[in-house]
Amino acid sequence: MAFLEKLAYLMKMRRSNRFSKFQVALIASATILVALAPISSASAKGQSEHDRIVSYWSASRLHAAKSLDYTFSPGSKVAKRIETAQPSAKVGTASITPATYSGASTGQTWSDGGLALSATGKVFFNIGASLYVCSGSVLTDSDATRSIVLTAGHCVYDNASRAFVTNFLFYPDYKSNPTQTCASTTYGCWTASALVANYGFTSQTGFTTQATNYDWGFAIMGTGGKNSTQLDATVGSFPLDVGGFTANGNQAFAFGYPQASPYSGSDLIYCSGGIAADTLNNSSTWGLSTCTLTGGASGGPWMSNFATDRGSISSLNSYKYTSSANGMYGPKFNANTTATYNSALTATTNTSVGAPAPVPAPVAAVSITGTTVDKSTLTADTSGSTGGAASSTTYQWSRATTVGGSYSNISGATKSTYVLTSSDIGRYLKVKATLTNTGGSSSATSAATSVVTGIAPVACATISGTASVNSTLTASTSCTTGSSTISYTYVWSRSATSGGTYTPISLATKSTYKLVTADRGQYLKVTVVATNMAGTSTATSAAKGPIA
Repeated sequence: MAFLEKLAYLMKMRRSNRFSKFQVALIASATILVALAPISSASAKGQSEHDRIVSYWSASRLHAAKSLDYTFSPGSKVAKRIETAQPSAKVGTASITPATYSGASTGQTWSDGGLALSATGKVFFNIGASLYVCSGSVLTDSDATRSIVLTAGHCVYDNASRAFVTNFLFYPDYKSNPTQTCASTTYGCWTASALVANYGFTSQTGFTTQATNYDWGFAIMGTGGKNSTQLDATVGSFPLDVGGFTANGNQAFAFGYPQASPYSGSDLIYCSGGIAADTLNNSSTWGLSTCTLTGGASGGPWMSNFATDRGSISSLNSYKYTSSANGMYGPKFNANTTATYNSALTATTNTSVGAPAPVPAPVAAVSITGTTVDKSTLTADTSGSTGGAASSTTYQWSRATTVGGSYSNISGATKSTYVLTSSDIGRYLKVKATLTNTGGSSSATSAATSVVTGIAPVACATISGTASVNSTLTASTSCTTGSSTISYTYVWSRSATSGGTYTPISLATKSTYKLVTADRGQYLKVTVVATNMAGTSTATSAAKGPIA
């Protein structure tokens, strides 16, 4: 593996004109030897995915891809999404005439070829089933096993669907051979194995003014092209310079493949001039106020310290305003850009740099505490749950007639506590707890309780009514306690004295008793027997009398 990395590094240095033709010949010979080496399973998997993406982008799909761009109305906090299809007609390729570029271009064909042409290209990708195109450029990096393409954040991540794009393909030097097939290009095509954006961008649900401050994205490329080579070693690369623009008036060269009118999408167009902070965006981004680049140019590089055919990349095409056809705007590269780029140097999966650590989903566990006696309170205990802390918890209590039977939900029993009722006597209870946080949800159902028992009655009786012959006395049991349902039996009795011996009155066994002549001058009591499924209790009232 060390030999492969060294070889790739040497090829990169050749693109920077640091080695002689003799050294290049050695590189070519070494490449033949490397071709005979066995391919690892990881490499084979990556190559298979590369081949799938290249095959996916047929000529018809490449031509059908729409530009993906955003335009703000002055004062608006969220931009409007603009999609433009590529025109059928294509412009011809300009001849390469060195050193003919202008330092004040509002949108001209790039005719000088060189690195600006070879290392700038189109990027194609999917958002869902929709096909889109932006512009991009190759960045210099120190890793011989990967290459990095810079484009706009909105060309690697879709704020609306909160997802990274798919089937990302880079087509370098599109202008030289805009045939709409990778096989017919100058260099071939490369595909992304991972995409990297900043959380300042991915945290937004739309293309907001905040998103403009983080609108950069990096695509990690493996081997590809016509000869399974590294992209930067094949087409060259530009250094990243986050401090290349520092003040209004700094000279910038912006490149891209615009396909919205008046452009066709087939020509590399550039703007050049002094930049100025975008005062409509709190001066937090840069602007090229006379640049006429349109949809399709998004993600194309802005170069500082430009000379001949190259410069350092210090911003990129990001957004426009509806109020003017002129003007292209880009983010101010900063430490967040550097952090995102550094992550791209090692990323193997899609990454949102600076995003809070994902919250692990809870793993629910629940048990029941409390006494299984009527009128007692049971509590659902979820303290044994693991995983991420729950932001919300819901409950559902249920019961069954047997411990292993079918449990039915108890209507309204959806809190962490449940007060047992007479309906639960002789039943078994369970509770289901569902714990939720931003990482997901988890449910668990407790073990069954022991059977719920009732409370034995404690009988109590009082007598109400007028103590005179022909009046009716009533035995009240309202002071009796115990689980429902309680049944009662009654025995009325009389005595000549309040504290004497009471004799039961024949047939006086109801809750009411009508006083008769025999009761005159007597005292009456009622004895109550209270019974439920938990037991029996007897009570005798205080004496009532003497009866008049």
